Amino acid sequence: GAHKNGIEVVGVLYGYGNREEMEEYGADYVVDTVKDLSNLLGLNKLQPGSPDMYRFVGSPEQLYSVKKYTLEEGKGKGSSIYRVITGGALEYDITPDNALDIANLTYRGINISFISKNGSVISPYAHVNYESEFDHTFPGGMLYTCGLLSTGGGTRDGNKWHPVHGRIHSIPGENCSSIIENGEIKVSATMRETSLFGHALELKRIIRSEIGSGKLVIEDELTNL
Repeated sequence: GAHKNGIEVVGVLYGYGNREEMEEYGADYVVDTVKDLSNLLGLNKLQPGSPDMYRFVGSPEQLYSVKKYTLEEGKGKGSSIYRVITGGALEYDITPDNALDIANLTYRGINISFISKNGSVISPYAHVNYESEFDHTFPGGMLYTCGLLSTGGGTRDGNKWHPVHGRIHSIPGENCSSIIENGEIKVSATMRETSLFGHALELKRIIRSEIGSGKLVIEDELTNL
């Protein structure tokens, strides 16, 4: 129908169908990712939010976005989620209430992360650092941060108890923020693991993705205060 009206056809491989099928039905172009489509249409030359962008889409959210929402039920009730869509076939959920870890992650619609029977997001207030409770609260996910004082199995060091894989995952972030600027999506937070008469450790984390890319970068800065 498009060809009869003088319109070129683009086949995309981040949905259903394969290249051979697209070419068989007359696609003039076949692209693998949203980024390839952007390059083909010239969208890669557009600055996010520029007036020229609106020649192609009604809202930038059709290409990329970061949105914050709150779970209202289940084991993660009350937990916040940053949902990141890069526009490069990469989508993932960041959990600021759990050390800014990454729960679900998909690429081209295919799940990459492991999710346990307990669910992908567990409220930090459901975590109890008893010896066997880890089995009941471990969510899995694409990124699960261990530490900061200990990793591995639970153990006792004198009068100090170190739970399985440490405590940091169950510590909510402070100064949480998300922003889209300079061609990238960025989410950040600071976590502080402390003890009344002991340690004071600060973990600053930034998770960023270039708009239109299928990659993410994690930057951690750990300080012994």
